[in-house]
Amino acid sequence: MAEIDRGTWELRGRREPKLLKVVMVALIVAVLFASSLSLLSNPSSEIPSTPVLARIAYTSHATISIGGNQQFTNASGVVWGSGTVADPYIIEGWDINASSAGGIRIDNTSAYFIVRDCYVHDGGSSYYGIYLSSVSNSILSNNTCSNNGYGIGLAFSSGNTLSNNTCSSNNWGGIYLNSSSDNTIVWNQICNNFRYGIHVEAVPSWPADGNMIWNNTLAYNFGSRDYYIPWENGAGQGRDDGTANHWSSSGYGNYWSDWSLLDDDSNGIVDVPYSLVGSAGAIDYYPISRKSMPDSDGDGMIDGWEMPYLLNYLNPNDKLSDADMDGLSNFAEYNNLTNPRVADTDSDEMPDGWEVTNGLNPIWAGDATLDPDGDGLANYQECLLGTDINDPDTDSDMMPDSWEGANGLSPIDASDAKLDADNDGLSNLGEYQHQTDPNDWDTDGDGLSDGVELIFSNTDPTKVDTDGNGIGDGLQFIGAGGYSAIVQLLPNGWIGMQIFWSSYTISVKTNSSVLSATFNKDNKTLTIGVSGPSGTTGACQIVVPKAMVNSSSDISVFLDDQAIDFTLTQNDTYYTIDITYTHSTHELMTGFVHSSGTPAPGTSAPAIPLELIVGAVAAVAAIFAIAMVVRRGRKKGKDGKKATEKDSRNDDKPSENERKKQPPTKRPAVQRRVKTEKRN
Repeated sequence: MAEIDRGTWELRGRREPKLLKVVMVALIVAVLFASSLSLLSNPSSEIPSTPVLARIAYTSHATISIGGNQQFTNASGVVWGSGTVADPYIIEGWDINASSAGGIRIDNTSAYFIVRDCYVHDGGSSYYGIYLSSVSNSILSNNTCSNNGYGIGLAFSSGNTLSNNTCSSNNWGGIYLNSSSDNTIVWNQICNNFRYGIHVEAVPSWPADGNMIWNNTLAYNFGSRDYYIPWENGAGQGRDDGTANHWSSSGYGNYWSDWSLLDDDSNGIVDVPYSLVGSAGAIDYYPISRKSMPDSDGDGMIDGWEMPYLLNYLNPNDKLSDADMDGLSNFAEYNNLTNPRVADTDSDEMPDGWEVTNGLNPIWAGDATLDPDGDGLANYQECLLGTDINDPDTDSDMMPDSWEGANGLSPIDASDAKLDADNDGLSNLGEYQHQTDPNDWDTDGDGLSDGVELIFSNTDPTKVDTDGNGIGDGLQFIGAGGYSAIVQLLPNGWIGMQIFWSSYTISVKTNSSVLSATFNKDNKTLTIGVSGPSGTTGACQIVVPKAMVNSSSDISVFLDDQAIDFTLTQNDTYYTIDITYTHSTHELMTGFVHSSGTPAPGTSAPAIPLELIVGAVAAVAAIFAIAMVVRRGRKKGKDGKKATEKDSRNDDKPSENERKKQPPTKRPAVQRRVKTEKRN
């Protein structure tokens, strides 16, 4: 007896004589198909329907291992039978957890037996569900094998029939034939297995041929999808590395979920044969189309599609349910070739329902990285943000979806265009238009807010030194203008500004767009460039400290070089100036000195050169340093006495030694008067 080590599948056995196998196969097939004899006698009739099976009440049982005919006993799970063709051993109705050992294993037997209505599960990657090695004369029928290594496996076995079994969610494959021949595989539901649905393999000197494999339902195996990609034809559904196996019979093949729609003549057979992978070059010449598969409840979804996904093929109402909550009903999943138990069939980070709604392909992951609207967001990113893949600005707020998403804004809320998150005086839309950071009030870090640079200093808010003269924009603005400012967007949509000069603060708010602003500290004039929609009314309110203005008569307002009326109110501390005008583009100038001292509109006092300012500052700093040195020198003295003051008019001052020899004298009266003045 030959012995071959196959890892987890440790196989021993021999091959039955060819004649005996042929006789046994003929006998089993005759019994199995007796009920459909009239149908098979007319190959042009409808395709045989998958039988509707009764629900089973299982009884828990330990794993079963039988090694030889003599071990078919009650203890090994046999409920009756004597092992003959007329009275086979029956193993049925067991619920077997295979997490610690193979579920049902039978080796080296020739007795007739049937394993039926058993549920074998949870063998993980290590253990099979049902495994036959060197076995003949068996029937495996109506068993459910899930979450095992292989669902059902045959090794060095022949003359066996596997019918009406469900093999799903197994880690290695649904049904595996290793060096096994002349077996019949029919009416099985094989779906969602990690590797192949059905795999036929042979080892050297042990062929695998003559197996009849037909009228099975194979769906979603090896992660295969319910659609056809040429380079994946057959991948995951079936593989044949044997010789002369038959994947169709009597004009009917198998139902392949990825090859079931091309039936233009509606004869129930896909128009193009199905090619399997593997060295045998096997072909299913009559792959079954959906149109010919049974639909017991008439809900438009074939039983062979509903059963693998645990839908109720006897209840038509489940067509409206959405089992995976992806936005597609089960019926829509069926028509879109998607998996009703997986929200994202093609695993591209876009739910099936969203893809269908947006005209994408829910069974092709390649569309996840496309960008049809050219907004810089791939389709999967648009899905995450909830944006329109065909509109670069979903909320029509003039800010692209990609820019909003990158900066933490909402691309589906237009109201955020008017907000100012960083409080720099620029709205988010303004930040986009000027390419500044909506989350940083000073994008370039030069000490001036983005709004101040655009309105007051007229510098680039993205450059530290706009004119490239080596002096930062912030230092240059404050040094030349002698004041600082802030700009803010107010809650009511107006623009607010504050100018800080000397000890004074001037406050401004306006409903106009502010194009520019400048304050001339020498002649106390504030000039603002404003604009707004034509035909609307502009308003500007300026609050100035009274201490900065001699009297209310010193205040004047010019609009485009023309004096205009304004409203003036006051309290103990401030004057409030309210100005209205018809919107257009204007220059609004407000003066705070008497008209006789106010420059003509359009003119201003000459600017002091920056170099002169810097030089003056340096000179003051030097004088201050010298004064500090002198002051420290005056504090020094011996025995805690202060040094006497020098008289710059006395050139004949005695030396130190001479002074010590002279008698004490009184201080001049003038020195007493200075001290008295300082005391006072």
